Amino acid sequence: MTSLRRTAGFWASALLLATWGCGGTTILEHDGSAETWPDDSASSGGHGGGPNACSAGEARCNGRFRRETCAEDGAWIETDFVCARTVAVDDDIGSYCVTKADGAYRCWGSSASSDAVDAPPLPDEIYRRVQLTRYGLIGLTEDGRLRAAEFTIPESPSQVVAFRQTNMWGDVGVCSLQSDGAFEMFLYNPREPDGPSTRTQSVEGGPFSRVYCAWEGMYAAVRADGTVLSNFATAPPGDGFAELALSIGIFCGLRTDGTISCHRPPADRAGNLDVGPDLPAFPSGRYRSITATVGVVCAIDEQDALVCKRYDGRDMPVPPARYVFAEGGYDLVCAVRADGSTACFRHGGAGNLDLEDVSDFAPVEPPLDPGW
Repeated sequence: MTSLRRTAGFWASALLLATWGCGGTTILEHDGSAETWPDDSASSGGHGGGPNACSAGEARCNGRFRRETCAEDGAWIETDFVCARTVAVDDDIGSYCVTKADGAYRCWGSSASSDAVDAPPLPDEIYRRVQLTRYGLIGLTEDGRLRAAEFTIPESPSQVVAFRQTNMWGDVGVCSLQSDGAFEMFLYNPREPDGPSTRTQSVEGGPFSRVYCAWEGMYAAVRADGTVLSNFATAPPGDGFAELALSIGIFCGLRTDGTISCHRPPADRAGNLDVGPDLPAFPSGRYRSITATVGVVCAIDEQDALVCKRYDGRDMPVPPARYVFAEGGYDLVCAVRADGSTACFRHGGAGNLDLEDVSDFAPVEPPLDPGW
């Protein structure tokens, strides 16, 4: 496998969920150096977490984001394995990236101009999250700045804490949440007569705690008071919302009490996907996060199980494991397991927007290499 080695970052936050893309086959690999690490050297407190006692064979990530395994005597033993912190799924072209805690990252797929292995590199920075988009690599640096490999993103007045690139009204849209709760879109148009240009569009109505963009100009956001702003479908009434999941045929909300509700956007704004009379209904219990593809909604519950439902409510099983983070896009869901490894699953039938053809998940091809 061809690889390009550069420095990347150690921490990631992905709060912008979106949905559109297609499959990719080539791989870009960046091996980051541990220039910045969390100071917490305790044996617990990573996203695996849990009490000190354990059962032989268990694995988790500690506060230094190294994998620990449980020995026969019930003690946790730190290994050299560096845990993944995030996965990034591109909703426009279907590429996917994994970023690890020491800054190493890999991307599978291709941009409009090149395969992943040939993608121009990002500027030399330490990155929290990297996404391979139609117009190349975009990364969020450790100090909260957005950088693109193939076009210029204007500097934000405040630190950026999360971003997602997608197709917004035909332009390359980089949607960002800033530390002061502002929601900004950077719209790049490579077809301008006077040359490519990037303009900034602010979304009013904040401050926001979560912001989301989906294919062709759909966006929604959770305000700091837990109410919802949406430009493409009627917002769920009331407050108490923590996260949203949206796509061209679905709009779901996760409340702070851990419950999930879904409804269908109007067809004149959300495309022609036929989702039928039913909606996803998740088993009773509390859920911690939610995301969506073009035909499936997935949520992580309190037991760290990843539960997925087709838009019409049909179960869409994924291999059992403890999952701590998941992101969906088009026909793809990628997730980080509690032991710091990652997995991606792709369902069929998304290309023609016919829900009956949305088939069961299968591991991605090419598969993620061991350790990623």
